Amino acid sequence: MKLAVYIIKVRNLQEADKLELVRQEREKQVRLAESFLVNELDKR
Repeated sequence: MKLAVYIIKVRNLQEADKLELVRQEREKQVRLAESFLVNELDKR
């Protein structure tokens, strides 16, 4: 019984890690897009 609970907790942690990685990746892409736009505007 305890093993099943443990496995579920580990899975939940892995899901949380995945979500965190996705969030970080999205933030990175947003920053890239922002810096690109700033550079384009500076060129004008």
